[in-house]
Amino acid sequence: MNYGDFKKELASVLYGDTKIPSDDKILIPIVMRKLRSITYLCTPLALITTSPDFRIIRDLDNGFYLRESVLIKKDESKIDLDSELIDALVFMVASSISIQKSEIYTRLARGVIADFNFKIYEASNGN
Repeated sequence: MNYGDFKKELASVLYGDTKIPSDDKILIPIVMRKLRSITYLCTPLALITTSPDFRIIRDLDNGFYLRESVLIKKDESKIDLDSELIDALVFMVASSISIQKSEIYTRLARGVIADFNFKIYEASNGN
């Protein structure tokens, strides 16, 4: 998903609560911070690398690293995250912006992340 589509999805989630910031100088840092937060709660497969040339968030086993997401610069920028985790990102950003439903969005995000972690666990155990 690109950043422009992400903003549309975020706006639809927040409809009736609050509007998303119209200035990307405000919204992009929030999105980038929440992308980083997701990497603390799970290991997005799209961010695993063998190259230490990226900004590394943490070392994984056997020469693998978890890298930071590529910086979003414009609406056409691709969100650097597994597609299965985009909803978690939407909900996490919504929780930062929401006036009325911050806690609900946080729970929804954690549910998506828990589902992702379970699928990765099952796949790694041959299920």
